[in-house]
Amino acid sequence: MNILLIIKRFDFGGAENHVCDLANELTERGHRVILLGGKGRQVKKLSEDVKFIPLKLRDSLLPLHILFVAYQILRHRINIIHAHQRLAILVAILAGLITRRKTLVTVHGRARYDLRSSLSRKLSSKVIIVSQKVLEYANKRYNFGDKAVLIPNGIHIQTSTCKETPFRIYHISRIDKAHYSFLELLITEVFPEILKTYPKAELNIVGDGKRKEDLIRISQNIKKAYGDNCCQILGYKSQVSKIYQDAALIIGVGRVALEAAAHGIPVLSANSRRMGGLLTTEKYDRIKRTNFIYVDSARPSKDELIRSISSYFSQTNKYKKEAQIIAQKVKIDFSIDRIVTRIESIYKSLQSG
Repeated sequence: MNILLIIKRFDFGGAENHVCDLANELTERGHRVILLGGKGRQVKKLSEDVKFIPLKLRDSLLPLHILFVAYQILRHRINIIHAHQRLAILVAILAGLITRRKTLVTVHGRARYDLRSSLSRKLSSKVIIVSQKVLEYANKRYNFGDKAVLIPNGIHIQTSTCKETPFRIYHISRIDKAHYSFLELLITEVFPEILKTYPKAELNIVGDGKRKEDLIRISQNIKKAYGDNCCQILGYKSQVSKIYQDAALIIGVGRVALEAAAHGIPVLSANSRRMGGLLTTEKYDRIKRTNFIYVDSARPSKDELIRSISSYFSQTNKYKKEAQIIAQKVKIDFSIDRIVTRIESIYKSLQSG
């Protein structure tokens, strides 16, 4: 089968990682994969068998993009189109309409954004939604019925080789405007209090973005007070899985939380908008429905973050045992092999339908 994957951004993020893994897995199964997307760090992670064609999508160039994608569909004899992210979805659907190809779309965030255009909703052949909560919302708002299906983003499940460094915490995310306020709170108000009780604690920030230099600047005060090792801004890491080998606790949401959980590492689910707290077996079924984000929780506060981190340090064995149980659940629910098999079956049904 000749498959076209199209995505607007292809640097780092949950959707970007998923599309990269999907492309590689599909080629391993003998499919021919063409990937259109923006240039970014994910390109280096693609299999040599995936043909990557750079495409910088802009709303102002919509007609030209449609014609270009339609040309690629015909040139490469594409059977199925699979689009991710709002503008890529709209372009793919209209190019598919011109070339008479069916288009599958995946909603990684909010349906009202990714499927903002009525054309995206009406002309898509099938809609994959990665969060049960978003699926329920989409069906209530748009009445998709059987057209929409829940398939979470899959991950490669690796045998854990973790040899944790006690008190070592990692936060992993983009360092942009949306995440900066949370990181500033963590560095300037939360972690100094943690260090008073747990002087061996380390906070390592992994990620890149426009506010990275600002983050480095504000980290200087805590370093002056407690030493350089207490807070490190590590920047972008192409192989995040290596970080899990020595992490005691991961702070993050979405794919970061999912991957950490798969490695059997305790997770503190928190970002600038949501404070889910420490992940436990009791919370697992609820958080897996929402793509590992506590969508109904309130914004994090200084006191809540201090309590959660302190709770982990004071009851480490408890949360490590919980993490091992959760890891087994994740392996059943989110294995990339199982996820791609389900996506592949949709491709086949659309092609034969």
